[in-house]
Amino acid sequence: MALAQNQNQQLEQRQEQVMTHQQIQSLELLAAPVPELRQIITTELHRNPVIEADGDGLEPLPSEEVSSSNSDDEERWIEQLVKAGDEGPSSEKGVGARSPEAEEKQEYYFHAITEKPSLHQQLEEQLRFLDLDKEMNDACQLVIDGLDDNGYLKTHAADLAMASGLSLDLVEKAVRLVQKLEPAGVAARNLQERFLIQLQRKGQDESLAYKAVAEYSDDLENNRLRELAKKLDIELPEVKDIFEELKSLNPHLAEAPQIDPVTYVNEEVTVENKQEGLHVKVNDDRLPTLNISSQYKNLLSDPNVGKETKQYIKEKIKAAASLIENLSQRQQTLERIANCIVAYQDEFFRHGPTYLKPLTMAQVAEQAGVHETTVSRSVAGKYLRCDYGLFALRDFFSAGYEGSDGNTVSNRVVSDKIRKLINDEDPRKPLSDTRIAKELKNEGLNVARRTVAKYREQMKILPSSRRRRYW
Repeated sequence: MALAQNQNQQLEQRQEQVMTHQQIQSLELLAAPVPELRQIITTELHRNPVIEADGDGLEPLPSEEVSSSNSDDEERWIEQLVKAGDEGPSSEKGVGARSPEAEEKQEYYFHAITEKPSLHQQLEEQLRFLDLDKEMNDACQLVIDGLDDNGYLKTHAADLAMASGLSLDLVEKAVRLVQKLEPAGVAARNLQERFLIQLQRKGQDESLAYKAVAEYSDDLENNRLRELAKKLDIELPEVKDIFEELKSLNPHLAEAPQIDPVTYVNEEVTVENKQEGLHVKVNDDRLPTLNISSQYKNLLSDPNVGKETKQYIKEKIKAAASLIENLSQRQQTLERIANCIVAYQDEFFRHGPTYLKPLTMAQVAEQAGVHETTVSRSVAGKYLRCDYGLFALRDFFSAGYEGSDGNTVSNRVVSDKIRKLINDEDPRKPLSDTRIAKELKNEGLNVARRTVAKYREQMKILPSSRRRRYW
């Protein structure tokens, strides 16, 4: 029996590809936009003492001179390295030393973020000033924790009570108490209740606006203003006053992000339309230039430096060379892909956004001789500046339609045309999706009505029945 089992055993040989640290780092650098890339470089500067942030370019360095080995006692090596560095030759600037101006610039890029208290933190702060017993305070905290990012209470009070073990009556009282906090409308269950709370705060609980929201919110939502006027027994112009009052209310309590950074978009690619043609430049000026410290190179030939210390230095030099080479490769890849985009979208850069053509990442990948995922990583979060403004590199990729002249047009161009038609329409007679499709056809674009509706919804534009204005 054992013999039969042995005979049935088979040797299975499988080939698995394991990515090296250099390959992983290369992908990480390629996908990172400039602000994130600077953070990665700063981390490496602090982690690797042989890297210096000065010099004249991101030139790839040979890495085959050094080899890696395992470290058993890295702490001891570092102590020896510091001692050897004190005794041996040193560079004038020191390892990774930066001028005060460079430090100030780093602070500007990395720490220009102002943190604002979140909506939940604002409510908790107000709660501290109320003279509440522990039970009610816990119930209010439970309600605050149950709010979504926009301040709505989407969880039913009964579910909160069941989950916490508190009584339903206590939780409902806590909801009413939290609704009295600022901003007005917090802890509302829906938009209707939020508007009613805000109108009450303004002393408008006996107004026509309050009655319209309380009893006829469906007519308001669907722009059925004639029906609303009839139900409220008022003339149509008086409905305008109701809308003016409602426009003063705030439906979005947490519309701004909780962390409010001053966002600086740094273009990584610049396209200039010169007399001899379009010129593509990948900008390196926002990245520090990295070099390998001559101090540590000299330590390798110093007879007073121990073997283990030299091995440690070799590993750090190899890691530094790999980083510099990967950064150089990133810039080269980005430049190659940017050139392919500019070559394909030549008319866009010469004549303007209406000449944007359909383009896929697969097309660019084939032209650039790289994988499609490399194109995706290269354009992620990166921007291009040209004569017509600042554009995300992803904006140059889109599907499209064939015009009556046989030329293809990007669906972004179609969306822009739909938006312009709606912006220019008579608000008393808004264009239906069918009418917009006909207008596009007159311009040589055969776009179906349902496609117009899809693009309109993607742009968060209401249908014609809800865009109509009566005054």
